[in-house]
Amino acid sequence: MKLVGATNWFIRIPFMLEGLLQGLLGAIVSCGGLWVLNSAWNNGVAGFKPGTGISSLVVPSSYLSTVMVLLLVVGAVVGAVGSAIAASRFLDV
Repeated sequence: MKLVGATNWFIRIPFMLEGLLQGLLGAIVSCGGLWVLNSAWNNGVAGFKPGTGISSLVVPSSYLSTVMVLLLVVGAVVGAVGSAIAASRFLDV
């Protein structure tokens, strides 16, 4: 690619995008697992008696969605940065 005029960043960007997508895919899987575990927890807590205080351990859905968005952002950033570091260090362009 360098022989036909490609710059270093033009060669590195596809590797960074692949890392971003892999990080995003991992974050999506972890968000799904978080949602399943939170649903199971909420269903389990609903079976307790009302005065036991266990109901205070229920995670509100607004907090859960905030954590999921944060997981998606962190997964994408970590994937892209890790791939950028690897591409700049080990890719000879």
